Amino acid sequence: VTVTAQKREEDINQVGMSISAFSGEDLALAGVSGVDDLALLVPGFTASDSGQNVPVYSLRGIALNEASLAANAPVALYMDEVPLVYGSMARGMAFDLQRVEVLKGPQGTLYGTNSTGGAINFIANAPTDEFEAGISASYGSFSTFEGNAFASGPLSNTIQARLAVSAVQGDDWQKSVSRDDENGQKNLFNGRFQLAWQPTSTLDFTFNLNGWRDKSDTSAFQLQQVEFANPSNAGIVPPQVLGWVGDPPPEPDDPRKADWDPGADLARDDSFLQGFVRGDWSVAPSAVLTSITSYSDYQSEAYQDRDGTQFLIHANEFDSEVSSFYQEVRASISVGAADWIVGANYRNDEVSESYFNLLPDASTSQAVSIDFSAATIDAQTDIDSWGIFANLDYEISSSLSATLGARYSVDERAVTQCVYDDGEGGLASIFTIIANATRAAQTPPLPAVDPIAPGGCTTLSPDLEPTPFNGSLEEDNVSWRAAVNWEPFDSTLIYGSVSKGFKAGSFPTISATSHNQFSAAVQESVVAYEIGIKSELIPGVLRANSAAFLYDYKDQQVRGRGTDPNFGLVALLVNVPKSEIQGAEAELVWQPANAFSLTGSATYLDTKVVEYTGFDLNAGVVRDFEGENLPYSPEWSINIAPHFEYPVSDNAEIFADANYAYRDKSSAFFGDDPRVALPSYETVSASLGIRDRNNVWSLSVWGENLTNEYYWTNVHRSIDTLVRIGAAPQTFGIRLNYKY
Repeated sequence: VTVTAQKREEDINQVGMSISAFSGEDLALAGVSGVDDLALLVPGFTASDSGQNVPVYSLRGIALNEASLAANAPVALYMDEVPLVYGSMARGMAFDLQRVEVLKGPQGTLYGTNSTGGAINFIANAPTDEFEAGISASYGSFSTFEGNAFASGPLSNTIQARLAVSAVQGDDWQKSVSRDDENGQKNLFNGRFQLAWQPTSTLDFTFNLNGWRDKSDTSAFQLQQVEFANPSNAGIVPPQVLGWVGDPPPEPDDPRKADWDPGADLARDDSFLQGFVRGDWSVAPSAVLTSITSYSDYQSEAYQDRDGTQFLIHANEFDSEVSSFYQEVRASISVGAADWIVGANYRNDEVSESYFNLLPDASTSQAVSIDFSAATIDAQTDIDSWGIFANLDYEISSSLSATLGARYSVDERAVTQCVYDDGEGGLASIFTIIANATRAAQTPPLPAVDPIAPGGCTTLSPDLEPTPFNGSLEEDNVSWRAAVNWEPFDSTLIYGSVSKGFKAGSFPTISATSHNQFSAAVQESVVAYEIGIKSELIPGVLRANSAAFLYDYKDQQVRGRGTDPNFGLVALLVNVPKSEIQGAEAELVWQPANAFSLTGSATYLDTKVVEYTGFDLNAGVVRDFEGENLPYSPEWSINIAPHFEYPVSDNAEIFADANYAYRDKSSAFFGDDPRVALPSYETVSASLGIRDRNNVWSLSVWGENLTNEYYWTNVHRSIDTLVRIGAAPQTFGIRLNYKY
C-alpha cells in the first residue's frame, strides 16, 4: 500500500510509524460511509455524538467530549492534506475515495497544531488520463437508498476532470416509546468536482470543489435516568417526570426505542462547501515547491431534543457557521541521502455559534420565584493560527535512517459570548434580582444595576454586571519528532520514535451564569514514545506489524462540572494536569492462497489519571480522580476481517467478506460511575456476491450489525435527565456496481 503520511509517496511498510490504511474498495466492502464507520476497521479508534451536532473521535484513548463547535478535536481530519478543521465538516467526505490513512500518535510536525491523538487523511480518487465512469446503487433496511456515480477523463492534452456525486435517502428508524411516532430519516447529498492541469512538464495544478447538504433528522436520545439539576424546584416539573424519580422508566433495550417532543421537526439543514487549489512546481529534478490554498464554509441549522422524553425539558435550536481560510507553502528537497520538507502555513477561522435552549419543563426553569422557558447562547470566535515547520529524513546507511522534525506554532483566539434572555423578560428579571442582591451584600454595598431589558445579556461579570464576556487566548509551542528506522533484513523494518504534539486551548460555548464559566482551557500536550516492527514473514503470504507506545499526557481538555447556587449543576471546560496512556497493537495479514485472505488487528490500552481533582456528575461532589481510566479508552479493541473469492466461470467469481469488531467497555466521563459507562460490544458485518473478474460489475447482498447488538456510544446529562446515544440496529441490503 502506498501512503502519503509524510507528504510524499512511500510504501506503508517503509514508514516508521503506526498507520492504518484502507483502499476505496476496502471501505466499500466494509460499508464505510463516514468517519464514524472507521471504528469498524481501526482498533483503538472510537466515534460518538456529543449530543449537540458535534462528533467525538478518540484514538488510542485521546478524545475531547466537548460540544462547542469552535473547539478543535485532538484527532485532526484532512481531505487531500487540506484541513477539515472541525469534525462536523467531514460528515459527507467518505465517497469516491482512493484510500484513507489513519496516522496514530501526535502529528504536530507535518500536520499542524491540533493532533495530540492522530490524523485522518481522506485521499480522493484523482482525475484520469482515460475516460472512466461508474455507478453504485444500494437498497436496504428502512427503505434506505444509497447511490454513487462518477465520470472521469481528459478534457485536453493537459487537463483532466472528475465529477463524483453521492446521495443517501432513508425512512425513519427510531420509534417513540410514548406514542405512535417515528424519527430518523436520512437525506444526504455529496458532490466533488476536480480539475487537474499540467500547463508545463514541471508544473501541476489541482482544483477541487467538494461539499455536501444534509437534511437528515437529528438522533433522538434514550432516557436512562431522571436526576434534577435543581431538586428544590422539583415541584414545577411535569408530574410524570417527578414520578420517574422514585419509579424510573425501564432502561431501553432496543436501539430503536427513544423519545422526543411531539410535533418537533428534527430535520437538520446543514451544509458544507470547500474549494482548494494545489500547485506543485518542480523547480529542479530533486526540488518541488507546493502551495495549497483553501476556503471552507460550514453552516448548521438543526433542532435536537436532548432530554430523551416527550416533555420539553431541554431542546436546542442550532444556528452556527464556520468560515475557514487555509494557506500552506512548502518545499520538498532531496540532496544526496537527505530528504527535506520545509514550509509554513496560516489558518483563519471565524466561528459563529447560536444555541436557542428551550427548557420550560426543567427544574432550572424557575429562580427567585420567576419562571423562564428559554435562553440563547451566542458566541463569536475568531482564530488565527500559523506555523513554520521542517522535517529531515536522512539515510545513514542502506539499512539505517533517521527522521527529525519540528514545528513552531502560534494560536490566537478572541471570543465574545453571552447568554441572552429569550425576549420575554423572565431570565432578564431573574438576573437583575440576583445581581442586585449580590451587589447589596458586598462590603461596602455596590449600587444596583439597571434592570436587564428583555432579550438582553444576562451573564454576570466578576463585578456582577450583566455584560458579554470578551476573552482572548494566545499560545505558542514547539512540537517535534525524532525517529530511527532500521532494516536488518529484507522486508523487515524496526523503528523507534519520540514525538510531542499539542492541541490548542479553547473557550467553551455553554449556558454560563457568570464569566468564570467561560474561562478557557489551555493547550494540551502529549509526549509519545513508540517502538514497532513491520515484517513480511513470508513474502506475499504473511505480514505482521506490531507497536508498543507510552504517552505522557499533560493538561488534557475535558468537559467538567461545577455548581451554581441558583441553577444547580453547571458546565466548565477544564484541564486535567497529568495522565498516562500505555499500550500495544498488532496487525496480521495472512493470504495463504489467491482465493482467501485474513486480516486481524488488536489494540490494548492502559490509561490512568495521574493528577486531577474536580467535580463529577453529582452537583457539589468533589473527587480525586487519580488512578481512574480516561474516557473513551476501551482496554481491548479487536478487528478480524476474512475475505474469500472463487471463480465460477472464465468471466465471473463469487466473493464473500466479513468484519468482526469488538470494543471493550469504557466510560463517557471521568469517575467510576455506572450511569456513564459505555458497554463492551461486538458487531459483525458481511457481504456476499458475484462480480466480473475484471471488476466491471458486481452484485452483492450485505448486512451490518448482523447480531443486532444493542449498545450505546455516548452518555450525557441534559439538565434533569441522563440519556444514551444508541448505535444503529441490524440492517440488510443489496448493492449493484457497474464501471465503464
